[in-house]
Amino acid sequence: MSLDGWQVALAGLVSGAAGAAGAGGGDLTADEHRWLEEQAGSDGLLLTTEVGRWWRTFRIRSSAPLTVAALAADAPAVLDRYLDHHAEASSFFLAEAGQFLDFVAGAHEAVPGPPALVTSVVALERAMLELVEAGPTAPPGAGPGLGAVARHPRATMVEMASPPAATLAALLTGGRPPEPGGGPFWLLVAPGIAGFVRAATAGEARLWQSMGEQPVTPGGDDRTALLRLWAAGAVLAYADPPIGA
Repeated sequence: MSLDGWQVALAGLVSGAAGAAGAGGGDLTADEHRWLEEQAGSDGLLLTTEVGRWWRTFRIRSSAPLTVAALAADAPAVLDRYLDHHAEASSFFLAEAGQFLDFVAGAHEAVPGPPALVTSVVALERAMLELVEAGPTAPPGAGPGLGAVARHPRATMVEMASPPAATLAALLTGGRPPEPGGGPFWLLVAPGIAGFVRAATAGEARLWQSMGEQPVTPGGDDRTALLRLWAAGAVLAYADPPIGA
């Protein structure tokens, strides 16, 4: 077997990937196949695999603490299911956390907890991770003028069914989140906000929703909400080039 073939096969064994003993494909001789299969159940390999899973779990808990807290008692089972589905680890904390959040968002059967809370918290942490990964952005200009505006591609409006401050505080301190009621409530995640997130007004949420995926020209009643969204870096004048273009 080539060195590359050995590395692929051994990495698969350590990660716990199914069929890893045969991962070297044509590079593997019969004796090498047999040796790898023998190592698959060894105490040393099991320990190495468990350490790797522990480290990945630690990274996710550190980088996506709100989502893990929202999953509550179901978090260990959901984390195990994620690790089973994604045997190959990312080298970066944020990349691993983003992959986990995408898994939770897309695998509804993996989220037996309160769906509305989990869905909202996943959206919040995913948006914040994207802003952290993107790095600093230029502050907004003097004002949006009177023309059409569009959503900033890295801004998000997150709906919550219970008061955000009390809900997030409970998740961070291990308390019980408040029951849904009195909402909806809104959190704005945008690059111009210190810490990337703040509570949004009903007017801001209404204007944000009216934009959809298309630019709009706000009327006079929306001017205050528009200025607040502009200051937060949540909207762009439609004439501006798209971010990343």
